[in-house]
Amino acid sequence: MKTPKNGRREKKFDSGKIPSLANRNPLSRFLSLALFALVGTVGIICLVVFLTPLEPLEETDPNGSSSKTSQSALSRPDAESKFEVPSTPEVVDTVKLRKELEALAAQLQKDYENDAGAFHTAAQIYASLNQTELAEKAWKRSIELKPIAEGPFLGLAEMHNQSGRSADAIQVLRSGREQGYRSELMDLRLAEALENEGQPEEANEIIREALQRIPNNSELLLVHGRILNQLGDFPNAELSLKKHLAVKTNSEAGWVLLSSAQIRQGKKVEALATQQKIVEIQKRQKESKVSFQQTYEESLREIATDMLLAAASVDEEQKQLEQAEKKLKRLLQLSPRDAQACMSLAMTFRKRNRVHSQLEVQRYLLHIQPDNLLNYINLASVAFQTQDVALARSTLFDAIKLDSQGIVAQAAIARLESSLLNHKDACYYAELVVERDPSVESYLLLANIRNAAGQRDLADDAIAEAKKLDPNNSLFKNDPR
Repeated sequence: MKTPKNGRREKKFDSGKIPSLANRNPLSRFLSLALFALVGTVGIICLVVFLTPLEPLEETDPNGSSSKTSQSALSRPDAESKFEVPSTPEVVDTVKLRKELEALAAQLQKDYENDAGAFHTAAQIYASLNQTELAEKAWKRSIELKPIAEGPFLGLAEMHNQSGRSADAIQVLRSGREQGYRSELMDLRLAEALENEGQPEEANEIIREALQRIPNNSELLLVHGRILNQLGDFPNAELSLKKHLAVKTNSEAGWVLLSSAQIRQGKKVEALATQQKIVEIQKRQKESKVSFQQTYEESLREIATDMLLAAASVDEEQKQLEQAEKKLKRLLQLSPRDAQACMSLAMTFRKRNRVHSQLEVQRYLLHIQPDNLLNYINLASVAFQTQDVALARSTLFDAIKLDSQGIVAQAAIARLESSLLNHKDACYYAELVVERDPSVESYLLLANIRNAAGQRDLADDAIAEAKKLDPNNSLFKNDPR
């Protein structure tokens, strides 16, 4: 059984707030990161500070001054043996894997007895294994511990709904709403529970309020259409369902409900066309099931990878990095091509100062995701840390081929060349960035590059141009001029 995930503790299913930098367009985000890099008088900077999004950055003013000195990546020791990602997935022994998951759930509750996320993850494991009593107990404990997001409320309510305990689901969801946990998914699940309890009028009011906030949410539109059919408002039911189907064209439930609404209005021709759509979808589903039906082993493998990732996230937040590393390595034994697990493991290696292992993971990430620009940037960053300047430079030039405008990669190369004291080349690439994207971030990048090259007057000119574009930009808050 799939259950909702809880906030930032489960990075693969993050429902919490995204940090502000991540909400920006890739270029602005990258250039803002670049502006936070430290420009020292010796010109050697830790490239990883501005090339990778793995952890928060130190902020500096446009002149490059900072209250903290960054240790050079070149001076960091790293004597560990390199980590190799498994080449093939481990064959699943279902009995052993179930026991492993049960042990994982028990260990999470024992190790982190006051952590809501740990109990939420344990509950998800139990629910996935159909151990509903243990799942309910763990979810209730998670709720007592005041989780950071609504995941435990949703998980417990969904389990109640599926077992026919709609009244209990309503109680859980109303309690969550009263405590300030609000989302469209909470509204959706509460409306479904009310509908199951024979209260379509109240369910309709909740869905209508939710649709005022998110008018094009396909799931809300589907449930709204179903409820309106029950209330006998067939014209509006048809309208809502057509909006749903405009987004979810293969939604069998949507077409079935639409057919019902059309028949009740006497629209026989339209209903016949809708029913033909249903036949086509069912035929495709039958063919798909024959070719791709998921085996029990594959389902259990998927559950295990999801839960190991969530458990590793709990370990990370509790600063138990060795435990997080073990879980992520186990995950990759089951699913070697899991990109999220690779990124999480790279982050863990970085925090443990194991840059050679991080380098191997970043190489592998680029191998399985060659179209992801950030994989090039991150690999170049770690390569620089391991003193492999040639790899860092060649990787960034490869990134230019992927970056259609060449801006993000060019900005990274400008920083790399500046850190290597190749000021002429650094200025050249920074000027290219400004030429292609004359933004505040681009001009301040150029100012930093020129300042590192000793071109103070030209750096001032770049800052002046940036201020013309947006004099109130927060990036100027530490600039006395």
